[in-house]
Amino acid sequence: EMIHNASKLGEWWKFLAFATLFYALILRFFMYMLARIGAKYAVKKSLLNLDGVSTLLQDINTPIISTHAKDTGETTQEVKRGNIQVVEQLDASYDVVQGWAMSESKLHVLNDSMKVMSPMVFDVGGTNTLDEDTEIISKSKGEVLLYVKAWEPPTMDFMDYLEALIERVDKVVVVPVGTEAEAYKAEDKLVDIWAKKIALLPTKKVWLRRC
Repeated sequence: EMIHNASKLGEWWKFLAFATLFYALILRFFMYMLARIGAKYAVKKSLLNLDGVSTLLQDINTPIISTHAKDTGETTQEVKRGNIQVVEQLDASYDVVQGWAMSESKLHVLNDSMKVMSPMVFDVGGTNTLDEDTEIISKSKGEVLLYVKAWEPPTMDFMDYLEALIERVDKVVVVPVGTEAEAYKAEDKLVDIWAKKIALLPTKKVWLRRC
């Protein structure tokens, strides 16, 4: 009989395969997913029960910046100028002329336009390295005329350079200049930006030229 029913007796492996697939894999997968969801819920619930967590979550979810301003009834009428000093007219000559991120040829054109003479003309900042600017500072002395591009706001690199320069020289006159099309005359609103920044320096060695 076993020989005659050999084809039926050989079907046992299908039962074993499906039993293994169902009990060993499918049920374990569902148990794993259920345990994973339960673990996340348990961790979240346990964290929320810790002291200070609810306050921390409230602080995180509360916007710090509001879209409206509180009316304090106080208005600022003018900006404090600090130690900034203004010159209306440039001198005929300076010990050193420098230009922030300007070529020497450009500086000679500016000197001719401003009717200024100087034995030493240097371009600083821009593509100069820190060592190159430091060497120029070491060569500087007396009164320095420093041209800047009015349309470019003062950067921290410029302020650092200016602070190092005033430790070496007696006086620095910062001249914001406009474009060639504007005859190098800077707009007042641009000069005001430079004035506010320079006024933060705790020194009386820095002057600002207002056209």
